[in-house]
Amino acid sequence: DKAEPVVETTAEVPAVKEQAVAEAPDRATDSGSGEVNCTSACDHVLKVVKAEAAKEIENLPAEQKKMAADMMSKQMDGMKGACVEECKKDADPEKLKCALAAKTMADIEKCD
Repeated sequence: DKAEPVVETTAEVPAVKEQAVAEAPDRATDSGSGEVNCTSACDHVLKVVKAEAAKEIENLPAEQKKMAADMMSKQMDGMKGACVEECKKDADPEKLKCALAAKTMADIEKCD
C-alpha cells in the first residue's frame, strides 16, 4: 500500500485568483462611448513614469546609468499587471480619464 500524495490545495488559489482577475472585465470598458479602460490608463501611467525615470537616469554618472536603466526596466515589467489588477477592483471612469490626460507624475497624483 502506497500512501496517496498530499495535494496542497492552497497552492491553486493564487492561480485561480490571477485567472479570475485576468478574465474580469474592466469596469470602465471602452465601449465606444469615450470611456477609458484600465489597460489603456495603466499603459499611459507607466509611460509617464518611465519617461520621468529616464530623465532622472540621465543625471546619473555614466557607470550607474546602465544599472539604473536595467532596474527600471525590470520594475516596469511587473507594474502593469499590478496596475490593471488594482484598477479593476475599483475603476472610477473619472479617475481613469484624469490619469490618461496626465502629462507628469504630479498630474497623475492629482487624480486620486
